[in-house]
Amino acid sequence: QAAWQALDLKSAEENLLEANQVFSPFKAAYDQTRATFLLAALYHQEKRPELDEKWIEAARKIITGGYAFILERERSLAFPLVASQLRSHKTQSRKMAEDLLDHLSRVPPPTLKVNGLGQFLVWQGRRLIPDQAWQRRKAGELFRYLLLRHSHLAGREELIEDIWPEHPHPAAQDLFHQATSTLRHILEPDLPDKFPSRYLAVEGDRVFLQLPPGSIVDFEHFEQSLPPAINTRNIEKLKNVIGSYTGALFPSDQYSDWAISRRESLSDLYVRGLLALGNAYLDQDNFYDALDCSRRILQQDIWNEDGVLLGMKACIGLRDIPRALRIFIDLE
Repeated sequence: QAAWQALDLKSAEENLLEANQVFSPFKAAYDQTRATFLLAALYHQEKRPELDEKWIEAARKIITGGYAFILERERSLAFPLVASQLRSHKTQSRKMAEDLLDHLSRVPPPTLKVNGLGQFLVWQGRRLIPDQAWQRRKAGELFRYLLLRHSHLAGREELIEDIWPEHPHPAAQDLFHQATSTLRHILEPDLPDKFPSRYLAVEGDRVFLQLPPGSIVDFEHFEQSLPPAINTRNIEKLKNVIGSYTGALFPSDQYSDWAISRRESLSDLYVRGLLALGNAYLDQDNFYDALDCSRRILQQDIWNEDGVLLGMKACIGLRDIPRALRIFIDLE
């Protein structure tokens, strides 16, 4: 591969052929498969006539050995190669590509880590997807919209109405297709045209966002973790979960109707967590931290009577009666 990167393709081919000879006596099936695949990719890049034979050999080894993950690891080489073989006029080459594509569809792509609280950031594996990528053709809004839907699934017509309400239906349909295509390529930059995405599926009237196993969405984790922590009244557990709430959901969509309900629900849950934490502090006569919880609650919801009561109790614990009265008068 180093020779290949240095554009010394003759040495790259010789090394790969020699590698296969070295691996053969040891029955190193994975290494042989990878070397054979790289040879096929090299022949594809050079448009060599040996490609068809080497492609069929590599595909057969990948399928037989269960090594479809090689295509994910080497996707910049693999995806164009498979796409070209799907268009092959030779039946066997095309059939092997179709079989391999089916195996590839079962290989989970890199996991996603999504930050939606306070800011919007997405990591794909270790790669942070650049902010500017999400601003193209409303792909970021489409992604965030699907994240908020139950099972990350939405009906096409409802989605179009929510994201492009000001456009007539034919124009909105075109914008929908542009956004889904852009989103596919944001999540899988090496994806050839018309290659199925493993993250986004459009089937009939439904649109699915498929998060690979192990993916993390911060606001979903917050929603799942805080209610049990509230029930335990354990200060450390409450602090850890509450600390993950770093701001309102999807700040860039603060004027979008489709985000309002979930944003308010998360804010209310955050307030409930602060109230539970503040009362746990009161139980331990930790009045300063209880007062801080009251302050944070009232920053979120200035009308919150329970937050006011918490603050007044904390002030009384600190023997600061005038401040307790001021908190009450502010509410009044």
